[in-house]
Amino acid sequence: MCGYCMCPGVSQRVSQHVSRRNFCRAALGTAASLSITTPAHAADRDAPVEPRIRLANTPADKRVIALTFDCCPGAFDARIATVLITQRIPATIFVTWLWMRRNPDALALLSAHPDLFSIQNHGELHIPPVLGDRTIFGIRVAGDLPTIRREIDRGAQAIRSATGSAPRWYRAATGFYTPSVIPEIEAMGCAIGG
Repeated sequence: MCGYCMCPGVSQRVSQHVSRRNFCRAALGTAASLSITTPAHAADRDAPVEPRIRLANTPADKRVIALTFDCCPGAFDARIATVLITQRIPATIFVTWLWMRRNPDALALLSAHPDLFSIQNHGELHIPPVLGDRTIFGIRVAGDLPTIRREIDRGAQAIRSATGSAPRWYRAATGFYTPSVIPEIEAMGCAIGG
């Protein structure tokens, strides 16, 4: 995408950055609004949301960010970790059991720097905590609450086993949650990492 909004009536100086996630959300929303013959399902009334959190008590005169990385089922890019370690930049790393199994050396590297890296829960199998029968970004959602609980609990168990520390945060695969599921996740002792 070009990064600039060229819509009639909108100043050309206004920059509009469109992420893949926002583009897909808009495209899905448009497709859903055009589909008037599809019957409404119960899960559609509880449509997935993408919670966001902001850092509290940041100085007004400074920009402050919290670096987070999702380690899904894929590989590990040691170049990123090397820069973070060399520059002493802290980050929160959300890992799945699948990723830990595939990247034991990477987990060892991150775990060797507990002053920099907080290892947190991204689930066992990278399944979005969304009710119903759908996919998000091509990933099949959990569908029901027992599957969501198992995904989160087994991810937490894997982290405890590998690091000796219990994760406090959970971030969903795809970043989307069914709103009614969020209190259930929090009741499991997890803070939601938006």
